[in-house]
Order: sequence, then C-alpha cells, then structure tokens
Amino acid sequence: MEPSVRSQTAGNQLSYSLIGDWTADYAGLCLKASEDIQPRPRYPVIVQCAGLTRIDITGAWLINRRIDALQKKGVRISLQGFRPEHLSFIERVGSYRPKAGELEPPTPAWPERLNLVCAVLVDSVCRSLSFLGLCLVVLGRTILHPSHFRFSSFIKQCEVAAVRAAPIVGLISFLIAVVTAYQGAAQLKRFGAEMFSVNLVTISVFREMGVLLTAIMLAGRSGSAFAAEIGTMKLNEEIDALKTTGFDPMEVLVLPRILALTLMMPLLTFLADIMGLIGAGALNMATTHTSFLLYKSQVSAAIRIGDFWVGMSKAPVFGLLIGLVGCYHGMKVANSAESVGRETTHAVVASIFLVMVADALFSIVFTILDI
Repeated sequence: MEPSVRSQTAGNQLSYSLIGDWTADYAGLCLKASEDIQPRPRYPVIVQCAGLTRIDITGAWLINRRIDALQKKGVRISLQGFRPEHLSFIERVGSYRPKAGELEPPTPAWPERLNLVCAVLVDSVCRSLSFLGLCLVVLGRTILHPSHFRFSSFIKQCEVAAVRAAPIVGLISFLIAVVTAYQGAAQLKRFGAEMFSVNLVTISVFREMGVLLTAIMLAGRSGSAFAAEIGTMKLNEEIDALKTTGFDPMEVLVLPRILALTLMMPLLTFLADIMGLIGAGALNMATTHTSFLLYKSQVSAAIRIGDFWVGMSKAPVFGLLIGLVGCYHGMKVANSAESVGRETTHAVVASIFLVMVADALFSIVFTILDI
C-alpha cells in the first residue's frame, strides 16, 4: 500500500497519521509524505500510526529526518499510538550517529602521502616499461615473421590517424604561422627590419613549431582515439574474445597503431612546415607588398637544410611516444565507463607532457652538437 499522511486538528493539537508501507519500495512517496507534515503556529504536532502497515530503515530514517528538521525550528512534536516494535525501530534508527572519523578516512601524514605518491609513480614506471618491452617483443616477432603483420589494419590506421588529420594540422600550422609573422613584423618594424620576420617564422616553423604543433594535435586527436577505442574494446570484452580465439591483442591492435603514427608523423610534419611557410608568406606579401620572388629568396637565404632535418628528426620519436602512450592507457582500462574517460584524459595529458620533455631534450642535444 502506498504511503501517505492524513492530518487532523483536535482542540489545540495537530495530529498526522501515517498510512501505508513506509519502505524502500516507495522511497519517493515516503519522502513526499514526510514533507507533508507541516506545523502550525502555537500547535504542538503529534505523529500517529493509525494506518502504518510496514516500515523499514528507509521509512524510519525519513520520519526521523522530518522530526529533527521540525524540532530544530522549535516545533514540539511527539510520537503516539505506534506499535512497540515500530516505535523501537524508529527510535533506534534515529539514535544512530556516526562516530568521529567514520564518514571520512583520516588524512595521512605527509611522509605517508609522499610514500604513497612514490609507490604509485614507481608502479606506473614499471608498468610502462613492461608495456614498452612487450611492444618490442611483438615488433621483433613481426620482423622475424612478416606474415603475422596486420597490413590492412596498418593501412587503415594510417588513413584514420594521418590522412584524416591532415586538414586540421595544415589549418592550425597556417594560422599559427600567420599570427607569428604578424607579431614578429610588428615588433621588428620599430627597428626597420620588418622583412626579417620571414627569417623568424621560417626557422621557428622548420625547427620547432611545425613538428610541435603536429604532435600536440595528434596527441589530442589520435592518441585519445587509440585510448578510447582500445579501452572500449576491453570494456566490451572484445580483447578477451581475441585472446580466446588465439589472436594476440598487441599484434592485432597495438602494433599497427604505433607503427602507423610513427611513420605518418614525418609526413604530417612536412605538411605543417609547408602550410606554415604559405601562411607566413601570405601575410608578409599582404602587409609589406613584396613579391613572391622576393619572399622566396628571403626564405632561401634564411633557411638551412639542417633546420629542416632538425624538425623532421623529432617527428618519428614524437609519433612513437604518442602511439605508445595512447595504446598503453587504452590497455589499462578497467571494467567501467568512467575508467575509459579517465584513461583517455590521462593519455592526452601524458602524451603532451612526454612530447614537451622529448623536445627539450632534443634542444639540449642539438645545442651541444651545434646543429
């Protein structure tokens, strides 16, 4: 029977009678009925159980919750006519108070927290190295047995990770080069060296900006896609099905994705370099009214073949890092949709972080080698 409350006024007393089943099956109706217990000025409130048939901890908690709320407002309220077992149960539920520290675990001291952070970091590094070693084993096995390589999957990943990413990579490189050229020209104009903004843009595009923008775009696009795809397959137990049928998930899912991103990254970097030069040239010719031949000669004088290869040498390393991190976090997904989102986010953040660290190391090495 659905729960309800019937009110009645007698003299200077206001009584409410509980009716029906106050159980978890009717939790929503119990909440609504308990809120119907409304006091009136100068009227003491009496709660009766004329028609109460069943009650569990949900109903008892809602009744106590409403009584506590009214008592805090200064309303006098009492329980009458309850069966002994019902009254005892309601009082027992209302008297329970969690002990101090029971709801929230105590905050550990800073040495314990530092120890926990170090343990998590060491575990993450060990798992990452283990995954990298497994990838190398699968790669070596594929080199020894080329027939095991999933060439069709590799071609598909080249299209998805690179060909479809080409428009956004080219557009971003074009726009960033335009902004860089405009800001550089505005500053150099004070010294009458506006034309040398071409040198600034071309060198930065070839050495840093082209490959770095491409890596960041692929980390947000392809790296996250790898983590989400593999994580969803793991969530749907498709990876377990592959193992059951005798296929190695590392060979079927991971290796084609990593190789595709590693090999296609230099091509996308080259596209970003070209689009950066086009963007800088378009702005330079529009603002300084120079000819295309003059811009071309300025670029030829500013750029060296070494600058081009500095940027291109970083590309496969960045692609390898993004592919490894995306697949690693995809394989880490547990049995929940929340885990898919969490690992996808971690894949993007970790990819960009490792790309920045690798770029800094490359810069140090190139500086030492005077390249």
